[in-house]
Amino acid sequence: MTIAYPAFNLYCELEESTVLNLVIENQQIFSDVISDIYDQCSGESGRLILSENNEPLELRKRAELITQIIPFEINQRDLVNKLYAEIKNVSVNERFYQHTQKLMADIALYIYMITESADNEIGIDVPQDISGILKAFGVRFYDKKMELSEKIIEYMTAVNKFKGERVFFFVNLRSYLTDRQTELLYKDMLLRKFKVICIENNEHTHLEYSKNLIIDKDMCVI
Repeated sequence: MTIAYPAFNLYCELEESTVLNLVIENQQIFSDVISDIYDQCSGESGRLILSENNEPLELRKRAELITQIIPFEINQRDLVNKLYAEIKNVSVNERFYQHTQKLMADIALYIYMITESADNEIGIDVPQDISGILKAFGVRFYDKKMELSEKIIEYMTAVNKFKGERVFFFVNLRSYLTDRQTELLYKDMLLRKFKVICIENNEHTHLEYSKNLIIDKDMCVI
């Protein structure tokens, strides 16, 4: 897999053994590149090219742009919806179908019982699936008491499972982690075969498991 930005003669092969740190020192270019990735992830056109086997990839389908590091949110709506969809499928499979139907009937009966003494007529819409139950119990990806690095790994794992394999673009990730924390995170990412590009607006200490590519203030690629 390769990343290219022809406007700056940028071309780089993504390696399985390293995380790419793309350092963009020119503020305008930094802003332009992030905006370009965002636009393409939203389905619009752009100049950055991500390709595999010489075939351009749609960033909308193959990339995730992470600009908010703190607070880091795993439970994004689209991911939680996909989690619920998977659980709903499990709830009606051969193993759980009868359990699910009994549970729904028991809940409906319970509601009828606790509302029958009301002075007004009470209507009840019996749900067709367990989505409401999942929401009532706050079913979500667990992220309590997790370190930032753990949340990032959990998020990437969920994205690849529910949305398909992605290239993850992190913006200024190193500003939130120590060098040691970053090194351990990179190692974990690579062990899990995640494809990662970290875009930074200034150069940090070079770390193991990483490769630096710099666009300096004069727009020269180093």
